[in-house]
Amino acid sequence: MSGLVPHRVRTALAAGRLAHGTWVQTASPEACSAAAATGYDFVVVDLQHGASTMTTLTSLVTAVTRYGASPVVRLPDPSPEHVPHALDAGAHGVIVPELRSAAQARAAVAASRHAPEGTRGSCPTVAATAHGAIGWDEYLAWCRTEPTVWGLVETREAVEDIAGIAASGLDALVLGPFDLAMDLGLDGDVDHPEVVAAMRSVGEAAHEAGIETVAVLFETVDRVAEGAGRWVEQGCRILTASSDRWLLTQGWSAALSGLRSVPAVRQDR
Repeated sequence: MSGLVPHRVRTALAAGRLAHGTWVQTASPEACSAAAATGYDFVVVDLQHGASTMTTLTSLVTAVTRYGASPVVRLPDPSPEHVPHALDAGAHGVIVPELRSAAQARAAVAASRHAPEGTRGSCPTVAATAHGAIGWDEYLAWCRTEPTVWGLVETREAVEDIAGIAASGLDALVLGPFDLAMDLGLDGDVDHPEVVAAMRSVGEAAHEAGIETVAVLFETVDRVAEGAGRWVEQGCRILTASSDRWLLTQGWSAALSGLRSVPAVRQDR
């Protein structure tokens, strides 16, 4: 039986609904499985700020697909050579961080496609083909319709070249207001007018190019819907909420607050 399934983001959008994702930053297959099992369409395995590496990636990707979600890998840097490695590991898509030019975006897109359409090397016995159990013809047909390449817009240079980046062949632009605010010298102020205007220009460029935008939400759990609503109003149809690290610290902090609210009982009565 084939282990290949459609990219859940593509399936959601084709059905006219929003696509929902989350992030895993620990090197934990259990966290990947738990996130996927809760019903997210996709799980982003973070190799840039997370604890995982290309060496350990396959086990995390497999843990995501086990429960029906699509694994998307944020690469450690924008080098195009990382793209085929992630796809060979079984990723349904990649996020290219730190984009600064349309040329970088085009190189990443080319690296996601087998020759002659692109520069990705070909091997029939990779993790994505279940090491050869899935036939090459079937896998090649899947690769021509399903994998996605998203570009993370988080630098001044990317904003300045946003029209070219949006038209480079990417499937979506990931909105990176926090990193952009740092790059602009605004100390992470995502509500600064310059950052807000830049993110709006990214959305407009994506719309003009006919591609999607992806929101990254790090509001507290009780405010996720509020934050998501703002991005949806701007045309965003792919939403990611929180991460395993963020949820752990929020949950533990809330539990500790509850414990500390209980008064001690005197032991001398």
